[in-house]
Amino acid sequence: MFGQEPSERQSNYDVKHILLNIEVDPESKTVKGEMQSFIVPTLNNFSEFEIDAVGMEKISVVRYASRKTDIRNDALFGGVTFEYDKKKLKIRLDKSLNQGDTIIYGVFYTVTNPEKGLYFISPTPTFPSKRYEVWSQGEGEDNRYWFPCYDYPNDKATTEIYVTVSNKYQTISNGVLKNKFDKLNYTTWHWVNDKPHSSYLVMLGIGNWDIISTSWDGIPVISYVPPGKKQWGENAYEQTADIVKFFSEYIGYRYPWHEFRQVAVQDFIYGGMENTGAVVLFEGSVYDEKTEPDYNATNLVAHELAHQWWGDVLTCKNWNEIWLNESFATYYQCLYTEHLLGKDEFDYNIFRNGNDAIKVDSTTRKPIYIREGLTTNTYDKGSVVLNMLRYLVGDEKFRKTMNIFITKNEFKPVVTKDLSDALHAALDNPLLDQMPANMNWFFNEWIYNAGQPEFKVDYTYDESTKEITLNAKQVQRMDSSSVFKTPVPIEIITETGKQNVTMETSDEMKTYKIKVDSKPLNINFNKGNKVLCKLYFTKPKSDWLYQLNNSFDVIDRLTALNGLKDFINDDDAVDAIKSKMRNDSFWGVRCEAIKVLSASKNKAVTEVYMKNMIDEPDSRIRRTYLLQLGTLLNNHPEEKENTAVLQYFLTNLIANETSYYSAADAVTALSDILEADKIYDAVIPYIEMDSHVDIIRRNVLTALAKSKDPRAKDVFLKYGETGSTARVRNIAINGLDAYLNDPKVIEFLNSKLFNTPRSTQGMVLGLLEKVKDLSSKPFLEELLNSTNDIRFRERIKKLMDSF
Repeated sequence: MFGQEPSERQSNYDVKHILLNIEVDPESKTVKGEMQSFIVPTLNNFSEFEIDAVGMEKISVVRYASRKTDIRNDALFGGVTFEYDKKKLKIRLDKSLNQGDTIIYGVFYTVTNPEKGLYFISPTPTFPSKRYEVWSQGEGEDNRYWFPCYDYPNDKATTEIYVTVSNKYQTISNGVLKNKFDKLNYTTWHWVNDKPHSSYLVMLGIGNWDIISTSWDGIPVISYVPPGKKQWGENAYEQTADIVKFFSEYIGYRYPWHEFRQVAVQDFIYGGMENTGAVVLFEGSVYDEKTEPDYNATNLVAHELAHQWWGDVLTCKNWNEIWLNESFATYYQCLYTEHLLGKDEFDYNIFRNGNDAIKVDSTTRKPIYIREGLTTNTYDKGSVVLNMLRYLVGDEKFRKTMNIFITKNEFKPVVTKDLSDALHAALDNPLLDQMPANMNWFFNEWIYNAGQPEFKVDYTYDESTKEITLNAKQVQRMDSSSVFKTPVPIEIITETGKQNVTMETSDEMKTYKIKVDSKPLNINFNKGNKVLCKLYFTKPKSDWLYQLNNSFDVIDRLTALNGLKDFINDDDAVDAIKSKMRNDSFWGVRCEAIKVLSASKNKAVTEVYMKNMIDEPDSRIRRTYLLQLGTLLNNHPEEKENTAVLQYFLTNLIANETSYYSAADAVTALSDILEADKIYDAVIPYIEMDSHVDIIRRNVLTALAKSKDPRAKDVFLKYGETGSTARVRNIAINGLDAYLNDPKVIEFLNSKLFNTPRSTQGMVLGLLEKVKDLSSKPFLEELLNSTNDIRFRERIKKLMDSF
C-alpha cells in the first residue's frame, strides 16, 4: 500500500523564505503592502511560476532579483510580466534561470475584508460590545486569501512579518518579536520565525489582550486573554508550561520553537488552531469556576501544543496524510491526561474515542487515510490506532519510534511511510541475528483499510481435561477490510490466579485450547481494551459479574458493563450495576453504569435512579442522569404519571444549579420527558440565562426545535439574528426548518446568506435546498458572484440549477 501514495500538488520551485511587509487596519478591514519571497527552481529553464492569491483587489509584481541579496538593489532587478485571475498569480520572468538559482521577487497587493484566512472582528449595531480584533486561520489552504503564497503543506519556508498597525493595538505572530518601531500613531512590529513551516501555519493576531507570562526551561510560555479575564486565564491555562515540559521529555525532542504563545480570540471558527508557536483558541477556553469540571481547557491546550511537534515540525505532505497531524495530537493529548490524571482517565479517553470511531464506521465506512480530508477517524480512530501500536511494540519502542520519526524528518513534510520506516528502525537491532521486523500489515489494516474486527467469541470448559476451548470468529463485513491479524490479549482467571495469553487473529476463525487448573471464574477477551473491535462474547452472566465486581482496571469494568447489556433486566445484574452507579471509585464507570441501567425495564431501577440523580454532587455524573432520563422513562411508562414531579425537580435544579452544563442538560431532560406541546412553556423561561459558550441558551433552542411549537418561530428569528455566538445563531436558524412555508422565514434566510460565517451560509443553503423558493435565486446569484471559493461556488450553482 505504501506505493499508492497520491501525487500531491507539484511545484516547479521550492520556497525558502516569505517576508510580509504590510499595514493592517482593523477598522477598515484592509491589508496592504508587499510579500517578498525567496524561491529556488527545481528544474532548469525556469521562466514562469504560479502562486496562490485569492480575491486581491490590487496586485502587481514589479521586480525580482536572481540571487539572494537585497531586493531593493535596483542593479539586480529583472523584468516580469504577470497574469491574475483572482485565484492564481502567474509570473513570467524576462529570462530563464536554472535549478538551484535563488530568486527573490516582490508582490504588492491590497485586500479588503478577505473572504477567508484573515478575520476582522468589530462592533456592530447588533453586537456593540465586540472589540476590534484580527486573527488568521490558514488551514486548509486559506492564507492565500490575505497574502500571496504557495499555499500547500508540502513546502516549508522560514517567515517574517513586518506589520504596521495603530499603536492602540498589540500584535502576535509566529516566532519571536525582533523589534518594534513607533512612528506617529502607528507601530511596526517585526516578527521572525527562523525555522521552516508550511504556509497554512503562518499566523497574525491584532487586538488587545491581558498577558500571562510563564516559562519552561528558558522557553517563554505566554497566554493572551480577553481584557479583564486574566484570573480566569491563569486558571484555564494553568498547565501550559507543564505540557511543554511533558511533551519535550516524552518525545525526547525539546520544544522546537523559540517561544510558545496562545491567544483566546472572539468568534473563532474552531476550538483551536496549531499555528507554529502561536496557537489561536476560541474565547470559551477562558472561563469562570462554574464551568469546571464539565469543561476544562487543558485538553484543548494539550492538543494544540502536541501539534507543535506533530503538524508543525512534521507536517502532512498532502491532506490525505492529515492523520499524521490530527491523530497524533489527539493521542498525545491523551498521553498528557495520563501524565496529569492517571491511567484510568487515559483509558476512559481511549474507550470513548474507540466507541466514537465504531459508531461512525457503522454509518460511514472509511479508512483513516482518505482523500476526503478530515473525518472523525482522523482524530478519534487514529488516536486509538496509535494506542494499539504502543501496546504492540511496548512503550519504550513506541517512544523510540516517535523520536526517530521526528528527528530524521524534522521540518519536513511527511507521509505514512516515513512513520513506518521509523517504526522498523526502532524495532530492528543490527547487533542481533534476527529477521528484520515487518509491520506493514499494521498500516495496511488500520490506516489504509476501513473498519475494525468484529469478534464473535464463545468458550467451553472441560472439567475432565481441565481445558478451555475458546472460539473466536471475525464477522465484520469483508469489504475494504478483510481478516485482521492484530494479536488480542486474553486474561483467564481461576480460583488460584490469572493466566494471560495472546491470540493471533490472522484467520477468520480461530480455536484455542488452553490448559487451566480449574473452572474459570472469568475470561476477559481483549483485556485492557487494547484492540479496537466490536465484541460479541457469549459467556455466562457470572463471568461478566465477576469482571465488573473484581477488575482492578477501569477499562475492564467498562467492558463488563457493555457485556451485561444482554442481562439488563435480571435482578442480579441490575443490583451489580446499581452498585457501580452509586459507588464505583471512578466517575466514568458510574456514568456508563447509568447509561446501561437506564435501558433496563427492571422495576427496581427507577427508585434508586431518581434518588441518586437528586443527591449526586459530581456534575459530570449528575448530567448523565439527566441526559438518560428520557430513555429511563421510555422503558418505564408507568413512571409517566410522575412527569409533573420530575418537571418540578428539573425546574428547581435549573434555578439553583451551580454548574452551567447541568442546568443546560436539565433543559434537555425537560424536552425529553414532556410531550411536544408542553416543551415551549417549560423551557422558554431559560432562554435569557447566560452561561459558558451559551450552552443553556443553545439547549433551549434545541428543545424548541423539538417542540415545533408555532411560537418558537419568532424565537428562532430573533436569535438567528442576535445570538451572541455563531453556534447560537446557527442552532436558531436550523430551528426554522419547521417553518419553511412562511415567506417571512425565507426572507430572513435570504438575508443570512451575506455577512455571516461560512458555517451559517452553509446551513442556510441546506434549508434553501429543501424549499427551493424562487425568491432566493437573485440572492444566490449575488452570493455566487461574491465568492472565489471553488467548492462553495459549486454548491451554490447546484442549488441554483435545481430551481
